Amino acid sequence: MKIQSMKLNTPNFSSKWHIFCQDESSKKERQYIREHLEEPLKDDEIKNSGRLDEYELNQLVKSLILTKPVFKKEPEENPEINYELLKNAGLSNFKPLYGNNSFRAGLNDLTKKQLETVKQAGIKHIVDLRKWGETIHCDGIDVFNFPILDINQNITEMYEGEYIEKELRNKLVKFIQTMQKENVLIGCEYGTYTTDCAIQFNYFLNPKADIMLNSRNKQFGITLQTIYESLSQEDKEAMGWDSEFDKNFINKLERYGYWVD
Repeated sequence: MKIQSMKLNTPNFSSKWHIFCQDESSKKERQYIREHLEEPLKDDEIKNSGRLDEYELNQLVKSLILTKPVFKKEPEENPEINYELLKNAGLSNFKPLYGNNSFRAGLNDLTKKQLETVKQAGIKHIVDLRKWGETIHCDGIDVFNFPILDINQNITEMYEGEYIEKELRNKLVKFIQTMQKENVLIGCEYGTYTTDCAIQFNYFLNPKADIMLNSRNKQFGITLQTIYESLSQEDKEAMGWDSEFDKNFINKLERYGYWVD
């Protein structure tokens, strides 16, 4: 059996490549590539290739360290009250007014231990509405005596002459300013009716107040109206009034059911 040899049908590019490779420019390029591949790398090139010396490295690291942001810390105007400590102080008719910042309670027969607990809990001011009783003293607590037991009696009795009027106005202004400081404990003998009255005074005279009770009577509206008409511009500014608050004062009384003349 005769076996004939097989010819592979392989394309022959030698002629074309030969022509291309003989070009002078191609020769130079191939020679450059060959020399570059065959040239051994030197130690210095290996060490310094892509590397920095110690000084340059330190400078680079420093440039990459981000500056720590400094946040301005706002001062705490109303430090947090220890509500649990205050609640367990044994105060009669104890209730919060402004979340955990101001409170109401009866102030009769407060013991030294209770006052120290009140102070430790974070109370900074006490508004004592009692007309009688032993004066409250406690180092570290500002005590303001504001007796308003007879505030709803005949308004003419409260304004017997200029001195009484001015004295009452000054007390009202200081009362509102104290309530605006917050961290306040306010109360009368039992922390009930007279305290309700003071809280209503605060609501209508204090632009920052947000506690409103539902007790309504004609005389209280007239009392507030008379006080409003006696306030000087200086008094209003001292309590933080603006023109809008001033303009709407009487309308606000009527809107909440208080009668005015």
